[in-house]
Amino acid sequence: MPVQASVVVNIVRDLLADPVYDSSNAPMPANDGGIYKAQTLYRYINDGVKALAEQVGWVVRDWTAFAVTANQQNYSLNGQWHQLEYGRQNNFQLKLFAEDITLWSRAVVTGQSYFFVPHRQTDHMEVGLFPIPNTTDPTTTLTNNLDATTTTGFAVLNAATFLSVGYVQIDSEIIYYGQIAAPPSGSTSTGVMVLRRGQCGTTAAAHTGGGGSPADVDHLSAWFKGARMPNEVSTATSVIELPEGFMWAIQEYVMAKCLYQESNPQEGQLHMTQFRQECQRIYADPNWRSDSQGVQARPYGGALPGPLAWGNTFIP
Repeated sequence: MPVQASVVVNIVRDLLADPVYDSSNAPMPANDGGIYKAQTLYRYINDGVKALAEQVGWVVRDWTAFAVTANQQNYSLNGQWHQLEYGRQNNFQLKLFAEDITLWSRAVVTGQSYFFVPHRQTDHMEVGLFPIPNTTDPTTTLTNNLDATTTTGFAVLNAATFLSVGYVQIDSEIIYYGQIAAPPSGSTSTGVMVLRRGQCGTTAAAHTGGGGSPADVDHLSAWFKGARMPNEVSTATSVIELPEGFMWAIQEYVMAKCLYQESNPQEGQLHMTQFRQECQRIYADPNWRSDSQGVQARPYGGALPGPLAWGNTFIP
């Protein structure tokens, strides 16, 4: 089962005797402890996840998608992507070129893209497309409010040029859809149906439609799958993108950081040692590569196995 950040925060507060602070008696928010602010503990969780991922070679296998713009070749990806192995643009499968290929630097060619090249930057990854797209993905508006849990569909002003299946972005949420429904008689609205919410490392949310300021719905014609680092947590309900069996290691890391902050380095070092030993155990255990939720992991660098199912999937 996915583990939310609040689970680790509450365990650590219990172990450190730092109960949730009573906001009626102090100016601190109710979700802050007497000693540790929630944001401090989220930062420690993120540091621990990054440290564990680097030590045991954990990556998240996922899709990402973005809108293309006419005459723009390079696009930055959200999140910390480690590698890409597959891409489509306008439902054409793209051929992967190695990062050192510079074929398209010799001439400016525009049209339907058929190739992509990942470009690793210091803190993110970019994707170059060739030929350079010669059209811009369409944008429409949401005609009715959309809550955070709806998966049947929603109506937009015009989806005539959307792909029959694909991705859209509303505010910061990316949504996969499996069908475009024809507008009812006498209506210009189009149904975007069969939804998978909160895709590509985003979170499902409510969106405003109709009225004076409806949300934009951006069509995303470029899709890629590959491996990325786990996303950071920032709220109590943020999901820690690790298997449930890894949570004890994260708990030990957060405990160590808290005790260092309390000027208790001896006890903090004990918990950090426990964290490192747990990382070694995970790395050496063949069973960590697949758990009951189908979560898999492997060291960085190898080829991604097999076809990837739609949606968020943890991988080797």
